[in-house]
Amino acid sequence: MALLMKRIDHRDGILSWLTLLASVFITACSCGFLNIFGICYTYFLERFDNSKEKTAWTGSLPTSLMFVLGPVSCWIINKAGLRLCTMIAALLVSLSLLMTSFATNLDLVFISFSVPFGLGSSVLLMASVKSVCIYFDKWLSLAYGLQTGCVALLQAGFSSLLVLLLKEVRFERTFQILSAVFLVICLAGGLTFCPTSYEVDKDEPEKKTTNFQIYFKLLKNKKICIFLVANFIVSFAYGVSSIHQVQLAIEKGVQVSTAKLFPVFSSISCGLGRICCGFLLDLKVQKKIAFYQLVMFLTGLTCFLGLFATTEVHLIAYIWIYSALDGMVQTCCTPCLRTITGLTFLGEAYSMVLTVDAVSLLLGPPLVGLVVEKTRSYNAFFYMSGAPYIAAFIELFLIRFVVSLSQDETSSDKRERENEEQLL
Repeated sequence: MALLMKRIDHRDGILSWLTLLASVFITACSCGFLNIFGICYTYFLERFDNSKEKTAWTGSLPTSLMFVLGPVSCWIINKAGLRLCTMIAALLVSLSLLMTSFATNLDLVFISFSVPFGLGSSVLLMASVKSVCIYFDKWLSLAYGLQTGCVALLQAGFSSLLVLLLKEVRFERTFQILSAVFLVICLAGGLTFCPTSYEVDKDEPEKKTTNFQIYFKLLKNKKICIFLVANFIVSFAYGVSSIHQVQLAIEKGVQVSTAKLFPVFSSISCGLGRICCGFLLDLKVQKKIAFYQLVMFLTGLTCFLGLFATTEVHLIAYIWIYSALDGMVQTCCTPCLRTITGLTFLGEAYSMVLTVDAVSLLLGPPLVGLVVEKTRSYNAFFYMSGAPYIAAFIELFLIRFVVSLSQDETSSDKRERENEEQLL
């Protein structure tokens, strides 16, 4: 194992940007596909004729598994390496899509798609995140913004392609095509990742353990605990929007053909918001957590204003504005974590964020589906999307009582190393 370790001597170099490009396509095939699951959700409603609540579980279950298994995936990657894990996960994701093409009822979809796709996507997502942490330092925020932003932009084209395939060819053929495409993309992209692990630079503290003890040590940091709670709250709204936005538009009177384009609008706007946020965080913004709170507040306010959307134009405007702000919220997560944990433990800390997010992502969409069926109104969508952002905005103020916000956010590399040494 030690013989295959690779030192990253030149972060932020040409190889770094090539790896970033590969991680974009890999993330698009895992997390990106689940982000536009609203298209498949409406199709599953028609094809399998089940309740909105049960059908929503087909999308929320793999998303929650992808997140809750973050620490496990991170540990596996630390042991076996980025490249090997990516290859195996690519096979699992491809196989799940292939098996789903033969599903004849919704229960089989849970077995063939929800569980295996969630498992494979968890490893692919963590491999992509860790590759960015390994190859970037100075431009980490920009790299992460570009990664998530370009994934969102790819989702726009991917959404249109998925709608076209489901319309022109059979459901079975569509998932078989996706199975082959995802396999080729993930295998090719994984070749750019480190063979196994990597060595830290000379000025960084070496990790003394790669087992699960590191997660318990991270939890001793009160700022991390506060941050985890805030992301747990916010992720509830994220899952609600990604799955229900298409059906919301249809039941609000938007033409079906236009409603199915909402994931395209959302992906483009979200991608642009993420890229702009990455530039701002690396070039302009010093108080990153304060900026994070501001974007949360604006996102929650936009959700509540969505209650007044009564026409097709209003709903389209709502999707564009909400998605841009939500993209900025997601991009702020990693840079804010870095101010707390430093660069060395960023991958592990991010996997913990994904874990706590998983519970709310799992429960959010089915709960909204249940409320909508009981109330016969999609207004619950806006309330249950906006409230989490406002709640998380308020909860993050607790960080001020742990460490001075300005001191935390303007910390130098020396301060980061001191935090890392304390965690060890």
